[in-house]
Amino acid sequence: LPAPVALQNSGADQALAGLVEIPAGRTRIGQSESDAKHLIEENPNSASTIGAQIGEYRADVQRFWIAPTEVTNEMYLRFVEDTGAMPPASWVQLDREQRLAIIEKLKEVKGPGAKLDAATLGEWWEENWQSGEYKWEVLPSEATMPVGYISHNDARDYCMWAGLRLPTEEEWVRAARGDENDRTFPMGDFDANLIAHDATKPRDLAYKALPVSALANASSYGIYDLSGNHWEWTDSRYEALPKFKPFNMKTKAGKVDVAPSFDAASFVLKGGSFMNPGYVCSIDIRVGIQPQFRAPILGFRVA
Repeated sequence: LPAPVALQNSGADQALAGLVEIPAGRTRIGQSESDAKHLIEENPNSASTIGAQIGEYRADVQRFWIAPTEVTNEMYLRFVEDTGAMPPASWVQLDREQRLAIIEKLKEVKGPGAKLDAATLGEWWEENWQSGEYKWEVLPSEATMPVGYISHNDARDYCMWAGLRLPTEEEWVRAARGDENDRTFPMGDFDANLIAHDATKPRDLAYKALPVSALANASSYGIYDLSGNHWEWTDSRYEALPKFKPFNMKTKAGKVDVAPSFDAASFVLKGGSFMNPGYVCSIDIRVGIQPQFRAPILGFRVA
């Protein structure tokens, strides 16, 4: 597993410990309108998500280094212990009495239907993690799982501490696609046995995050889990690709508008997650989220 490294010489022309060198090259960013339309016909409810990848172009990417895995809980723990940063909400250990007490307080604010689900746990933890009332830890069984509940701001803070940075969208795609610009998934063709998503095979692994590099899904450069497991933050703004123009089209569900909510204040996430269908875990899908947002399926890797 890669460990954080402090770069003694910024931009030094040398291999960096724990990272994989990706040579300079030209890579395809995005997808053609015709291919995207075909995918929209099959998945009309995701028209805007799919449409955001339209505007195919070629990018010249300079040589860079990237981590072969997503940042894990045990890696992020070193950062938390060293800096006093907020531990991710997934680390909090609540007993039954604590959970019931928290739910009762939530009901007072949000109404009788309030529950302590993944979203409300994250919100509650942000408000209460410094109280000292609650225990948090990284369980041994969770050590090599990708860290979740990470905002773009959290990821940047980690990178600054480690002397590293987040990859750009173009670098991320280059690491995933390699020199085969017709490749849709990092490992080649789609394979439900090799992606942690909503239909992983065998079925008892579906809808579950898995330890990093647990599946033989490496790209041609040896980079794991670029499809599925956790969404990964990049340092690129969520803007339309150069050739994109909004449009509408007919599908089996009726007429749909393909007009993604691009937002230059948001950042691009890549790779899909264990909660998403397979096509969302392709190299080209891109979504944008505000930098302060946290969720259990949001993680990152360093470059």
